[in-house]
Amino acid sequence: GQNLMFPVSVELDPRQAETMERFSREVSLLGFTVEDFGEATWAIKSVPALISHVDPVAMLFEILESLRAAPRDEPSAVVPPRIDHLLASMACKAAVKAGNRLAPEEMLELLRRMRESELFSHCPHGRPVVKIFSKHEIEKWFHRI
Repeated sequence: GQNLMFPVSVELDPRQAETMERFSREVSLLGFTVEDFGEATWAIKSVPALISHVDPVAMLFEILESLRAAPRDEPSAVVPPRIDHLLASMACKAAVKAGNRLAPEEMLELLRRMRESELFSHCPHGRPVVKIFSKHEIEKWFHRI
């Protein structure tokens, strides 16, 4: 998590507050620090560094809704896949999107990180991020065959 310079206050409805209390451990594992501030107000004190540029209130609401929608009889041993799904969703929101402009140094850093990673060939939703072309395919594009 990344501490916020100024905590963000958020009003939770009773259902959201109950979900926050019930799943406080899971919310914490995601990198959020959220504390009861009295009445219906809660204070977001830290957010996952991965999504530090995303609206923390909207992200918290989405996480609480995902956790609330999970089956009630789901055993606690199944929590990690649920957390994994939420992390994948957070990574997707934080990812570089089509049309985003990157400086050359940012592009090189991204390529360096991808090369060092073992899991860079697909986005969290399974779409490929790398395509390898054969010499034959490239020659065909330029009418060399």
